[in-house]
Amino acid sequence: VSKAECCADFGENTINEMGSVSVSAIGAIKDNSRFAIDSVNDFGSRVVGELSNVSGFAIDTVTDFSAEALEELTENTRVFSDNLTQVSQASMANNSQVLAAAAQSNSEDKAIIAELARNTSLAGQDIVAKSSEKMTMYMAIALAFGFVFMSFRSN
Repeated sequence: VSKAECCADFGENTINEMGSVSVSAIGAIKDNSRFAIDSVNDFGSRVVGELSNVSGFAIDTVTDFSAEALEELTENTRVFSDNLTQVSQASMANNSQVLAAAAQSNSEDKAIIAELARNTSLAGQDIVAKSSEKMTMYMAIALAFGFVFMSFRSN
């Protein structure tokens, strides 16, 4: 076998082997690409599924919290309304008592003013008359004692 034939065989074998290696490399790259694409698709599907679950959980949590907050707010509003009603009723009762006391005091004040007006219109005549009555009674008692004393003395 000549050197030229040997080189030609070597070149041919090298080309054939390079072709086989290239075909194997292309097949491996194709398989790796397909695996990478499948992995990315699977990962993307899982991420979307997890995000959907987390979003659903977040929505449920916010909905539950909103419902509980609304119930609590409604209850607090009812309690506030009840307390406000009680305070209003107590205030009205107190106001009624104050007005009744003021009316009673007003009536008493009017009676005193009427008495003062009567005394003023009589120019003190009723006071003088009462004093005269008492003085006359004391004089009558003194005269009675005097007569009794004189009658005992004359006996």
